Order: sequence, then C-alpha cells, then structure tokens
Amino acid sequence: MSNSLRVLDHGRRNDIDVVGATHLDLDIKGDGNTVYVGRQGHDSGGPCIRIVGSGNTVRIGALTGFEAQTEMRICGDGNLLEIGNRCRGRFSIDVEDASALRIGDDTSSIGTQIAAGEGRQVVIGRDCMFSVDVWIATTDSHGIFDLESGERINFARDVTIGDHVWLARDAKVLKGSQIGPGSVIGAAAVVSGAIPENCVAVGSKARVIRTNIRWKRDRAKDAESSGNAPGFQARASGSIE
Repeated sequence: MSNSLRVLDHGRRNDIDVVGATHLDLDIKGDGNTVYVGRQGHDSGGPCIRIVGSGNTVRIGALTGFEAQTEMRICGDGNLLEIGNRCRGRFSIDVEDASALRIGDDTSSIGTQIAAGEGRQVVIGRDCMFSVDVWIATTDSHGIFDLESGERINFARDVTIGDHVWLARDAKVLKGSQIGPGSVIGAAAVVSGAIPENCVAVGSKARVIRTNIRWKRDRAKDAESSGNAPGFQARASGSIE
C-alpha cells in the first residue's frame, strides 16, 4: 500500500526505472531484476510491488490508476509481469516459478486475484472489465495424486482471456480456461474450459446461454445497437465499472 514513492533495493545489478512514478512501494530482494513503471495517472494510489528472487522482469505502462490496496508479488527467478497502459483499479497478483502474467491496455478491476505459477502464463487482453472477488489462476496451488500410481494428476495450465471480456462478481477462471473476445462471464460462474467469443456464459461449470452479443461499459444504446444490429446489449450493474 503506497501514497508516496519508496524504493528499497536489497540486491545487486537491479535495473530500476520508476522516474514516472509518484505513488509506488517497491521492495526487491534479489539480483538482476528489471523494473519499469511508466508515468502514473493522477488517480493512482499504488501499487505495492514485492520481488523475492532474481532475473525477474516487471513492466507497467503509462497513466495507470491502481488503488492503494493493489499488491504485486513476484517470487522465484525468471518471472514476467507486464501491465499495459491506462490499466486501473485493484488487483492482487502473484507470479512465481518462472511464470508470466500479461495484462493488456485499458483493463480495469474492482477486486481481482491473479495467480500465475508452475511455469505457466495468464494472458489478459485489452479493455477487459473485472468486478469484485474475481479469481484467475493457472494452478490449484496444491498437488492431487493418484492413489495407485502416485502420479500427480492436477498439472498447471495456461489461461487466456481475450480482448473486451467482462468478468462479473465472484467469477472464477481456472487453469486451462480460454475465453474469447467480447464475452460476458456471469456472477459466480466457474470457467474451466473454452468459452467462445461474443457470448454470455453463466453457472458452474460455466455454460453459454446467449451468443452473438456485444457489451459496453455504459447502459446507453448507440447507433450500432439499433436497426438490424444483431444480439442484445449486456446490461451493466452499478457494481461493475
């Protein structure tokens, strides 16, 4: 949590460029890490970045507006965290075990936890909108083993979320999930497989209930929504911004 600029470098040969940051709490314990934070937006209240390990890369774009509660934790060696321009809101991020997290420009969150681990990656597109209590992970965090063979059966898998995806309150996106661009995932839905583009999916396990839709951040219908335009307007609730 930060309302000022604080940088603690406990390692060697760390390349730190945060000249554009005004609200940042950065603590590095390790060597050969690269951290770049672009010029922050006027509404930025954080984030807090903790790196324990070596050879990690963190790149955060310009004009971001993270809330002060945003935390980014990098653990181990060879991890990558990339966040695009104008991203905003509150995130809790863990990247470990030589894994990667990439978030596209203009993505927002009210309260999203993201865990990239076991050498896998989470890729999130541009202009996504995530509500509160959203969970995205490549891993179950704990091992499950077959009783007879002793072999592990719950291996980590990549997660891909396309451009302009809306994850509603309490949505869960589990390992191996793929969500196509323009789709809406309903409140408390659990995604564990492939969801196509431009659809609404709800439930546990998430299932498609409407196709050929588009959505926007406000409720107003525009010229493209009238006449012969297909689909319907996904209505935003006051709890999603």
